[in-house]
Amino acid sequence: MKSLAYMHPEAASYLCEVGFERWARAYFPGHRYNVMTTKFAESFNTLVRHARGLPITMLIEFIRDTFPVTPWVKDKIAKRVRKSSNLEVRSITSDRYQVLNSGQYDALVDLTECTCTCRKFQLSQIPCMHVIAVARYMKLTTCIQWVNPYYSTTFYHIIYVDAVNSLGDQSKWIHLEGARVIHPQYVHRRCVGRPVNKNRRPSQ
Repeated sequence: MKSLAYMHPEAASYLCEVGFERWARAYFPGHRYNVMTTKFAESFNTLVRHARGLPITMLIEFIRDTFPVTPWVKDKIAKRVRKSSNLEVRSITSDRYQVLNSGQYDALVDLTECTCTCRKFQLSQIPCMHVIAVARYMKLTTCIQWVNPYYSTTFYHIIYVDAVNSLGDQSKWIHLEGARVIHPQYVHRRCVGRPVNKNRRPSQ
């Protein structure tokens, strides 16, 4: 916001006036998801990158065993555990803790409300590094109890329990009378290379 106010004061003023909850996900009162991509193929390839060299039968077994678990969450927590190693925790009450970074105030954790002032805990429903530091301060060996149930293996099983049926033989599909076929819009392919600038004044 400081950088925006320096570069474009009017834009920064407008964003402050409309309220952070109108445009910043961290302050939105409801739950919004941060998945802003449709590149499922890339995500899937990243998941199986270590198993792509296996025989096809072993690859299928790897995929089948991987889907019901949430390795992404485990990896996320592991990274936050490393980030929390230098944090200091001070108890306020049995449920509220102040977290310091290099002796300076960094965040306030409320385990009753499951909130942290950094707001990552509320957004992802996964313990942030401040909550993990509090768990370490409480002599806990894990912080899984604060992970939202929809990241659990059981929840994944429920999501994928229904079968996905085949579409069947296309020649036997029922076609509606008067149905109009809508073709995708034609997109002109740009030529390879840098486009010619036609607005340049010719040399004198």
